[in-house]
Amino acid sequence: MKVLAGGDPRIISYDGVATTRIPLGPALFNLAVRSILKHARDVDLIQTFTYYAALPSLIAGRIAGKPVVVYVLGIYGEAWNQVRAPFEARLRITWEKFLMRRHYAQIVVPSSSTRDLAISLGADPRRLTVSNPGIGSEYKPGTKEEFVFFSGKADRRKGTEDLLHVARALPHVRFRAMVWGPERDSLRAAAPPNIEFPEFERGEVLRRQFAAARIFLFPSVSETFSIALTESMASGCAVVGSTVASTDLPFAGVTVLPGDHAAMVAGIDKLWKDPALCAAAGAANVNAASGFGWDAYIQRLHAIYQRVLTSSGGSLQSASEVRVA
Repeated sequence: MKVLAGGDPRIISYDGVATTRIPLGPALFNLAVRSILKHARDVDLIQTFTYYAALPSLIAGRIAGKPVVVYVLGIYGEAWNQVRAPFEARLRITWEKFLMRRHYAQIVVPSSSTRDLAISLGADPRRLTVSNPGIGSEYKPGTKEEFVFFSGKADRRKGTEDLLHVARALPHVRFRAMVWGPERDSLRAAAPPNIEFPEFERGEVLRRQFAAARIFLFPSVSETFSIALTESMASGCAVVGSTVASTDLPFAGVTVLPGDHAAMVAGIDKLWKDPALCAAAGAANVNAASGFGWDAYIQRLHAIYQRVLTSSGGSLQSASEVRVA
């Protein structure tokens, strides 16, 4: 297996996996056809991802005669109109329609709601497969502390403005937010004093925060499949979350519509004042999250590869692949 990614060529591995880095940023990665083609000529299958690796991988695959499987990391359709200026929103929606209408060997989406969205954007339903991602078994409940947790990119799509509104409405409740992204500093500057902002750090540091939180606030406007929500459930958090993920991740706690601040405030207040109800929701979430492991995900992905390779005259046992991220 070969793994290609954008970034600093001096980085030759990630989490123990050898990588080859192409020195291009996200948008410019669409120009990486020649580099991808160089590595794809002696493999049987190309596994790629949206947003910026799908098109160059597809072109390279066409030239080299290799099937291309694309995993949809994120498409949001009309939800872009809620979180971006009109011109940028239309550009992003147009780009998503273009990507979804290409003829990949298979399109893999992380949730049934994303499947419906992909079809609405023009994807061929016959080439679509749903495969939920997994989380590590390290996410487990710990000794619960008195705070509401939020984790994600500092971005309107993730509901960070809702976080501020809810925290202001509940000054007696302690909030903790581990966020990343270019809007992080402005978010911190606008936050009320009952929100703490520890530095975002993946791994054990993030797991400890999930394990200690009583409640996880999930106000996202749009999601494909929320890893953070799954991690919070496995960690025994009750969830106050928007409906955008409830189809594939039915969580225990309080479900609200995106942007419904009053319902978010009422939901947190209810769980905060009733520790037994909060704990029961957390225990139910641990059970619900138990089915989202990486082993099951890998088995599904292997089955997809087998179908694609069989249809092109190959087999999984003899196949090699190049992954483009």
